[in-house]
Amino acid sequence: MKRLFLPTAVILVIAVCVAIAGDFWTAKKYSAWSDDETKKILENSPWAQKVPIKYIFKGGPGGMRGGGMPPGGMGGGMPPGGGMGGMGGEGGGGFGQLAPARPDMTPKVTLRWQTALPIKHAIGRARFKDKVETSEEAAKSFAREESQYILGVIGLMGAPNAFDVNVLKPAATLKIGDLPAIPAMDVLVDRQGMQTTLYIAFPKLLTGAHQISADDKSVEFILKAPTMEIKAKFSLKDMIYQGKLEI
Repeated sequence: MKRLFLPTAVILVIAVCVAIAGDFWTAKKYSAWSDDETKKILENSPWAQKVPIKYIFKGGPGGMRGGGMPPGGMGGGMPPGGGMGGMGGEGGGGFGQLAPARPDMTPKVTLRWQTALPIKHAIGRARFKDKVETSEEAAKSFAREESQYILGVIGLMGAPNAFDVNVLKPAATLKIGDLPAIPAMDVLVDRQGMQTTLYIAFPKLLTGAHQISADDKSVEFILKAPTMEIKAKFSLKDMIYQGKLEI
């Protein structure tokens, strides 16, 4: 019986092609991104990721601390319909049957580097569609030199009083290797309907500020406030766009 195989060179070529195909932002101009690709940049890319959030609340006799429910309401990681998953119903796990997998009910938020050029390109593409390259407003946004790093924390749930800028600002930092933590300069709270977005600004062009480079390898965002905790690390080598680190 003959053994079929591909030459090593062919395998390497296929692997490279797959890698390139996966990083559509290196192979296609932003104006040619599809709606799905634009959404991917904004929600699941080197510049945006969904991460768990730990909500902390007090209540009941003597007070309680927990990590599942947001302060002031349900939300975050609750699946559509609010089902409990695996609790009764059809296929509920009798003898000889496998119980359905429980949905992941961990609350999550999206962390997004608003000042990164690919994020600006995706926002412009989503807003102006096929006219993005001729939009003066988009062009100004793309060309603007940012004096700060701005990280969006998107999809927070809770009562308005859960988002006190004076509490959140000192609770937010960036950590790069063994360097001292970089404190937030400012926090903007944008509440729309039941969801809240935080825009957290960190220094970039201020005298003495650390300008993040690919040599730093990774940057970790930490928010440790009385009502919530978030921690996430971004790989800087993956955040190269059009030949430059974008963050």
